[in-house]
Amino acid sequence: MNANRRNHSPAFDESAADAGNGGQSQQSSDEQPSDSLHDEHRRTKMSTESELVQQLYDGFNARNIDAVLAKLAEDVVWANGMDGGHVHGREAVRAYWTKQWATISPHVEPKQITQTADGATSVEVHQIVHDLKGALLLDETVLHVFRFEGGKVKRFDINSTSQLSSIAH
Repeated sequence: MNANRRNHSPAFDESAADAGNGGQSQQSSDEQPSDSLHDEHRRTKMSTESELVQQLYDGFNARNIDAVLAKLAEDVVWANGMDGGHVHGREAVRAYWTKQWATISPHVEPKQITQTADGATSVEVHQIVHDLKGALLLDETVLHVFRFEGGKVKRFDINSTSQLSSIAH
């Protein structure tokens, strides 16, 4: 599902309903009100999380660490793309990024944001990494996965093989 695409329930086609009753929409007998509310909630949740994800990448690329950390849960679990494993907590993410930015200059651009079947937000990212003198080290596409709780990032994972760890050392 693309975050910018509006979903229509296959059980309710608004144009067909409008044509059959003088322009007034009516609920199909196949569509349950709870399904409609669930779909609307899912669209709203996806839209909100997509906006938050874009803000995270914008802040990261601008090196606005405090703005990004404010969007993370205090006890966030964050993938460490340089050393492997995860770091735990906002201050550990700050230390990780500070170390990373002292070594390399990454830029990550989200290309597609989708919601997985289990409710996570999956982001296809174009990642470009330069050394501190500007030489290109890496140009790749990776998959980032975010899990949210209470409007904040609770967990971040990298679900594809990245070459970042091989160039960062």
